[in-house]
Amino acid sequence: MEDTNEVDDIIEQFLKDHKKTSLNLAHRHLKVIPAKLSNLIWLKHLLLNDNDLVFPPTEVLPLAQTLTELILDNNRLTLLPARLDTLKCLRILSVSSNNIGILPSEIGKLENLRQLWVNNCGLFSLPGEIAELKQLEKLGLRQNKLQVLPKEIKNLKCLRWLNCCCNELIDIPNTFSLNSLTYLNLNNNKFEFVPKSITVFTPGAQSLKVLLLSGNKISSLCDALLVDLAHIVKLDLRDNKMQILPDHWKGMSHIYVGPKLEPELEE
Repeated sequence: MEDTNEVDDIIEQFLKDHKKTSLNLAHRHLKVIPAKLSNLIWLKHLLLNDNDLVFPPTEVLPLAQTLTELILDNNRLTLLPARLDTLKCLRILSVSSNNIGILPSEIGKLENLRQLWVNNCGLFSLPGEIAELKQLEKLGLRQNKLQVLPKEIKNLKCLRWLNCCCNELIDIPNTFSLNSLTYLNLNNNKFEFVPKSITVFTPGAQSLKVLLLSGNKISSLCDALLVDLAHIVKLDLRDNKMQILPDHWKGMSHIYVGPKLEPELEE
């Protein structure tokens, strides 16, 4: 049952106290957002996850001058708000588990965004404009239908954490030289080989420490590529065609092959 009256009361309390900058309206069965929310123009953090929102929450747009975090996970959205690009102060945007299907090109205008979470959204592609997010550090794309990543992704120079597991990727762009990247999850895709472009870094920049490629179709890993990945502390190749470490790899405890004994929770 929708907690409309209770939500109205909460917003009224916030209207009387400008020191409150974080509003949690998660798990309220909300189908619409009260219009008076737009009056909270000093709000910095807004949680609207796990509701029943269907229409794009345009009520958040008047908060553009202060809002730094917007969480919309687990609703029934099929579109993001028009004029999303006006939310220039956003640092964290999470829209996971909504069937939005597509990210609007305006996403690239969120110039201060540090974290973008678009897991389980039915995405078939990403707009090239995503590369305009120059400050982006974490990008979650888990459990979509992506077959390719845009070549422009190379411009995400601050990206440290990327999760693309449970998609339909068979390769990544040749220009994939992300020198700040420390964590890359490519589990449960359709790779038949370890992409060579993963090893292409600016000389001296070898930040990648964790590379996850379990649940693909990889049958071998050449020694030369292994040398290129010498800086990695975890290389997960379990649940691939390759089931046994070659004899001259023995002692490399950071490389995992063979079956997974039990399912692991994807980050």
